Amino acid sequence: MRVLFLAVSFPSPTNTLLGPWALRQAQAIQRAGAEIHVIRFTPWFPHVVRNFSRIRRVAAAPQSYKWGDLGVKYLRWPLYQAGWLRRQSYENPWAQAEISFAFVRAPLLREINSFRPDIIYAHHTWVSGYVAYRLHKLTGIPYVVTDHDFDEIGDCERFPHRKEFFQTVQPNASCMVDVSKRMQEIRRRIFPEINSRVVYNGADPIPENMFHASRPVDIVGRTVISCVSMWYERKGIPKLVEAFSAIGGEFPAAVLRLVGDGPDRPAVMAAVAASPVRDRIHILGSQPHERAMQEMCWSDIYALIGRDEPFATTFTEAMMAGLPLIWPSDCGHNDILADGLNGIMVPPLDVPATSAALRKLLGDGELRERFGERNRMTAERQLTWDANVRAMLALMGASRGTAAPAPP
Repeated sequence: MRVLFLAVSFPSPTNTLLGPWALRQAQAIQRAGAEIHVIRFTPWFPHVVRNFSRIRRVAAAPQSYKWGDLGVKYLRWPLYQAGWLRRQSYENPWAQAEISFAFVRAPLLREINSFRPDIIYAHHTWVSGYVAYRLHKLTGIPYVVTDHDFDEIGDCERFPHRKEFFQTVQPNASCMVDVSKRMQEIRRRIFPEINSRVVYNGADPIPENMFHASRPVDIVGRTVISCVSMWYERKGIPKLVEAFSAIGGEFPAAVLRLVGDGPDRPAVMAAVAASPVRDRIHILGSQPHERAMQEMCWSDIYALIGRDEPFATTFTEAMMAGLPLIWPSDCGHNDILADGLNGIMVPPLDVPATSAALRKLLGDGELRERFGERNRMTAERQLTWDANVRAMLALMGASRGTAAPAPP
């Protein structure tokens, strides 16, 4: 099978932190024996401004790059996911979608004529799904779309033009894919005519040598709580800091290590500055994926308590690392996690409940080990990218020239 993979959130050599999970899924598709060409869309800016630091991070990308054996082409278009333009296109995607597609239409058709894909696979209805829809109309090639965010679907109830946009892309897809049952329920509530399938995101097993790497001297003999996440408001990192601060005095050997950065940095740093145990809160900043995985292997507990996590790969990666979890009750991982079996579930952003969960896990090493062993076993058996790709390729194969599969 030949797969043309369309994405916006996908790493580039100058920004390896943007969508590393998409790269790993594409590599798993290749491992499965399918031929795959990846197109990553990136914002277009005139050369004269591309070296400004804020622009360089999102716009700097070569025309093509090889991630090992996986080749990726980077196409520029005038679509900008920031500020007023992001808000405008979010509520009414049509104008930016049509203008941007006009920019990439010719090179995409050349790619199709050269590669001759059997299927187009797009991440997110907006915007790669729209590109897949337009290419389908021009070439007849079937397409499959995976969405990755609750609000991107749910906000169709708030914005009529956004709903109209989704109503155009979805019915023409061979299959729409949701990453959790809650996402599927949202889609079926708003678009009852759309059949979708649930396929969970995955993670790669962690190399065994990472589990045996020596801890840095500042965490030797410590009980380490880790959190690896972008710092957005909904991630609730300041609330996690508050929860640790409330019980940190009871556990003088405990440390909280935060890997990440983002728009919520001022609130995170303010919470750290106000903490009575600030000297035991380690701010590590954004780190390459391999370093983030190593941090998990050096940890004893993983905690992320934000709201509306569709199926965050960071939880699966923490499971791969054999960590007990503290996770929010509204996230997609509730499809496969159970309170008291995989760790402790808490209401999203709930500081007292998170403090109580930390207290329980910090005080019981045997409980941590039991949860962690179960999590690693579950992840390695059910939640690898290879398992994800087996399900996706089955859907793609069934989709070639057929209608969308019936709902499960």
